[in-house]
Amino acid sequence: LYAFYVGSVATARDEYYVLPDFDFTGIFRDAYLRRMSHEVDLFYHVTKPVVAVLSGGFERAMGNYETRLDVDTRLPTDQYTYYVGLGTNVDLSDNVSLYVRHRFFDHEDKNFAYDKYNGHETSAELKLFF
Repeated sequence: LYAFYVGSVATARDEYYVLPDFDFTGIFRDAYLRRMSHEVDLFYHVTKPVVAVLSGGFERAMGNYETRLDVDTRLPTDQYTYYVGLGTNVDLSDNVSLYVRHRFFDHEDKNFAYDKYNGHETSAELKLFF
């Protein structure tokens, strides 16, 4: 069993900065858009060619008052997305693998009343290494 974490923070601003704006409290609104994401994957070898995968994650995106505002609330975007998924990796040969994932997600924008949905998605990747 092993775990893999991927995280990112990104911003869009009107000037160049070496580091992104890490303020996700909403107090300072220098960046037009701030986005962060975190994902953790757990991998377990079931047999030699088969690995079971369990994943979960969180994404957040925040806009400032210079972006599109909701008509009713007059507030910028404040989106949250949570997801959990499962899947498998199958080694078909020494340099060919099949990756299948199924993810359930829930998305909501706290400031936009109609921007709320949930669902699921499936993906399959055939990877060739040469």
